[in-house]
Amino acid sequence: MSNPYKDFDGKSLDKLKEYEDEIPDDDMEKLRKKRLAEMKKQAQRNKFGRLYNISEPEWKTEVTECEKDVFVVVLMYAPGKEECTLIERILSQLAVKFKDVKFVKIEGRLAVRNWPDQNCPSILVYYGGDIKLQLIGLDSMGGPRSNANVLEWAFSKIGVVKTELTEDPTAEAQRTRFNRLDDARKQFMDEGDDWLN
Repeated sequence: MSNPYKDFDGKSLDKLKEYEDEIPDDDMEKLRKKRLAEMKKQAQRNKFGRLYNISEPEWKTEVTECEKDVFVVVLMYAPGKEECTLIERILSQLAVKFKDVKFVKIEGRLAVRNWPDQNCPSILVYYGGDIKLQLIGLDSMGGPRSNANVLEWAFSKIGVVKTELTEDPTAEAQRTRFNRLDDARKQFMDEGDDWLN
């Protein structure tokens, strides 16, 4: 049996109120109750909201033995490394946006014995104690121009977050680069024509 009100799923209570005249009272009450239950469940999940610093003894409880239905995004960093600071800022932004995902950071060499600083920043994504994604080094995270959208897109591809992005943000940057190259080529060709005349 199909749901005639599936377009109303996820709508705010205020938005539902706008349709009171169009939806029978019994159905409206069911929609309200369903939405309240969804909001309550999400509120229980939205308990993180920041990037937490953890130490080596906390690794097991905070990462590998974390609640089974929670994604854990781990930043392994090298202190004082500019690239790590960039990714730390980005993950802090994403932690505020996606409060149901646990974001933690730990010095790389404390997380994994002898982890080389050149591999930092590294991001590991865990779910149910298993690694679901590994991004080693800044280039795997979009390079020096990495931003929150790039990592949000990467996380959305494995279900860590639900995104409203409709396209890989790196695709736009690549198109811009190609357009600049094309413009430069055209300018060079035009200048070449002037030289021949």
